[in-house]
Amino acid sequence: MKSIIKKFGQVVGNSVYTSPARALNLLKIGYKLNYIKVKIIPDRGLLPHQKYVSYISNRAIIDPLD
Repeated sequence: MKSIIKKFGQVVGNSVYTSPARALNLLKIGYKLNYIKVKIIPDRGLLPHQKYVSYISNRAIIDPLD
């Protein structure tokens, strides 16, 4: 999983200067996929209030980007 995240970061980082719109879209997609993951398959190691905070914080990041 770390290699996927690292590769995603490299792709976004390389796109920032050449195509800022593409980088923004990639970030939106990444955050939305993470939001869906947190909503459907929450981390089992988290307490209920931590799951809720994770869900809310993801939503707070996505809303201004849309």
